Amino acid sequence: MAPPSVQHKRTKKTRACDQCRKARTRCEDPPAASSSPISSSSKCWRCSKLNRDCTFVLPVVETRGVSSYLRTGQDDQSNPSEDYLQIFQTTFLPCCPIVSPMWFNSSVHSSRVFLTCSMRYIGALLAGAPESDLEEVRRSIYSYIATKSPMTAPIPQNVQALALLALRIEDHSSGIWHVTAVRMATALGWNRAAGRDDPRDMQGDDQGEDRSMTEYLWWTLVCEDIWLYVFSGSPTVVAAGDHRIRRPKAPEFMRDLIALSDIARLLLRPRSVDVPAGYTADDMLEEWEAEHPDIASSSAPDLNPGNLPKRHQKHHPQQRDDFLSPSLGEFTTASLHSTSTTSQQTQTEGPIKLNTTLTPTTIIQLLYAAVVGLFVLGKVTNGSFDRISVTEHPLRHPTIYKACLVAVKFKNTAFARWRCLTRLADIIGAALYVIGDDYGHRWARDRGFGAENVQSLEDLWDWWAVVDKAQSSASSADSLSSNSAAQNENGYGE
Repeated sequence: MAPPSVQHKRTKKTRACDQCRKARTRCEDPPAASSSPISSSSKCWRCSKLNRDCTFVLPVVETRGVSSYLRTGQDDQSNPSEDYLQIFQTTFLPCCPIVSPMWFNSSVHSSRVFLTCSMRYIGALLAGAPESDLEEVRRSIYSYIATKSPMTAPIPQNVQALALLALRIEDHSSGIWHVTAVRMATALGWNRAAGRDDPRDMQGDDQGEDRSMTEYLWWTLVCEDIWLYVFSGSPTVVAAGDHRIRRPKAPEFMRDLIALSDIARLLLRPRSVDVPAGYTADDMLEEWEAEHPDIASSSAPDLNPGNLPKRHQKHHPQQRDDFLSPSLGEFTTASLHSTSTTSQQTQTEGPIKLNTTLTPTTIIQLLYAAVVGLFVLGKVTNGSFDRISVTEHPLRHPTIYKACLVAVKFKNTAFARWRCLTRLADIIGAALYVIGDDYGHRWARDRGFGAENVQSLEDLWDWWAVVDKAQSSASSADSLSSNSAAQNENGYGE
């Protein structure tokens, strides 16, 4: 006689999910000891049974004593969102201060949720979070967009959130988010310079902070505009006569990002930059190089000077590795995961390194090397390229080589998480291949898919489309294979 099955009582969750609240049904956890594959999910019992999303992003009028308004679907003891937000605040904001504490604290509850989810998403990517955490945040973002329609509300918090989300060119909606953010910013009047009596120009009060933040946000959108064009061929939406906004003078990363973006814009979209007649992208690049004579001598991570050509080894001083920023702090795996003591959820404690341990200086080096690569591809296309202008240049060639080594070092970490970094490395590799450099040939061989046929930026767009399609097909095949294996393991494949 078979032993009677043990019935496990379902427990009520501390807070009901958005779906159960909307349907006014009881929100319960799955049975703790159930053998059903449903119980392995972080969804509630009803959402798992109905095979629907289970999110915790919509605001609630009554919190019932719950202190955090942004839930993750886990117990109160674990809240990795706070760690990801801290990483965002300590790594991203010092370089691009586009989130204002004043705006964040003064915003209504629902708009804070969208902005917080976006900040948490970028922080999770910077921390190298597991795919399950990233998928959870993405699900929360899309659920909020579907239910609250933030794309139709031109408020500062939505512009901030959309500007952050547009950084992820992996997401096919990045172009839509960027264009929407630009339209919202223009609807708010951020593209118009403040007059002498404009209250936004008042310093020393909240209005002064408001004016400064709009400048940072607007120029972030302007930079995103040209680099989205470089990475995907998406048409630019910001033209020279569309704005008269003063440039931020600090932080240094923001100032250099704007300058290099303007050089790329003048090279690729000259009519979208307001410059004096006769002033070329070559002139602008030479001026920037004159202001940054040490761009090629900044230290790099674990680089062996022997890896550089002999004529460039003098540009590689033996300095301390500056890729590990002291402001990053130290986070442990235990702080990013559940503190439950069950055997399935116990995590190994210990320090973890952020996936993007690149300093702002190194990001600027990559951007500068990519701008040089765009020069090479553009001049080869129109037949005016002078190889010596790169190979014998005291800044351009060593910086390009250094950028190549950086791409190799972080190939499986930062560059795997941020496709925009891979795009920069591809521009540099294609430029080296066009000029006949050995590393360029190695880049074409390693990347494959016809990389040896790339001769221009337009060729890169076509080649990237082929690579993305192949990678997407491979990911789909891997996903189907893993799902099939899981079904066979659970007896569903028989």
